[in-house]
Amino acid sequence: GRAIDGLTVAVAPRDGTPEHLAELAAAGVTELVVVAAPPPTADEATTWVGELARTWLRTAR
Repeated sequence: GRAIDGLTVAVAPRDGTPEHLAELAAAGVTELVVVAAPPPTADEATTWVGELARTWLRTAR
């Protein structure tokens, strides 16, 4: 078989929160997909993407 370190393990949890990142990493997850519907306008979407980044990346560091 293959060694896990040679694989990319991606998940897209339905109800994930940044607090789950450490547990996911410990389980071998190397890539997280945040699934959410964007707001209807480009201006709102720009703000939304920034908020997603602040929420998830703050915890990941």
